[in-house]
Amino acid sequence: MIKAAVIPSRPSALARWGRSQLEQVRVSRPFRESQLMLSAVLGVVPWRLFVSPQSLVEKPQVEKFLRLLEERSSGRPLAYVLGQVGFFNFELKTDSRALIPRPETELLVEESLRKIDHAGVKEPRVLDLCCGSGNICLALARERPAWRLYASDISTPALALARENAQLLELEGRVDFRHGDLFAPWPEGCSDPFDLIVCNPPYVAGEDWAGLPDEVRLFEPRPALDGGEGGLKVIAAVLAAAPAYLRFRGQLILEIGSGQAQAARHLAETISGLSGMKLVQDFAGRDRVVEFTRLPVAD
Repeated sequence: MIKAAVIPSRPSALARWGRSQLEQVRVSRPFRESQLMLSAVLGVVPWRLFVSPQSLVEKPQVEKFLRLLEERSSGRPLAYVLGQVGFFNFELKTDSRALIPRPETELLVEESLRKIDHAGVKEPRVLDLCCGSGNICLALARERPAWRLYASDISTPALALARENAQLLELEGRVDFRHGDLFAPWPEGCSDPFDLIVCNPPYVAGEDWAGLPDEVRLFEPRPALDGGEGGLKVIAAVLAAAPAYLRFRGQLILEIGSGQAQAARHLAETISGLSGMKLVQDFAGRDRVVEFTRLPVAD
């Protein structure tokens, strides 16, 4: 419980006071996070906190800010505290029903757009597996209105959040959300193939779970992160099944964890119908995305 003899009432001073509270619990960006929480409470952009030195924060707003500080001080991720997160130039609702979208996952969106645009398919069928909050498929829906988009997740709560995000973004009906494990909602298989399959699977190695930061391990849903032994359980399942759901020369794009590129390559080499592998690194220089092409199965 945050307590203080005197709590500032001016926005700039209150933001600095919030920083001092977060510094005590070793938040990595205490001043930035304090600004974001206070600006959310006041309904202003962060820089506005410092341009009206005579303005005062009303008591109910101070109390709400204190509640947010307490939540963050408990270790709860900032995105869950704020209830939203930025992704691909728009805001998504986010809570503990789904994994918090990360900036590096924007690479999946960029690669999906590039692949289909290069192929010249006018109305492609695109499937987003393990869709979580809907960040990937909704980003694609915003960027390419003509695409026919489908998404699945094994988590009913995550799908509910994805549908809420579609409504908030005025994209209702643009994505066909279905409940089920990976390809299970499409038993027809290759009778109606996809031009592109994109997936951000759980890829944290199960043996590494205990070493994750507390704000990930204690607050984000484990099934959306834990990929079993070596982090490869879901990756292997997607690679094995994807050829039956892709058209000839269709594309499979997967996000992976550090050190998993060669394992993904070896898995794909055991599967008929997937050709080669392209590796894309993120802005930190880490292996982040692997891409495969569907080719005919040899007789």
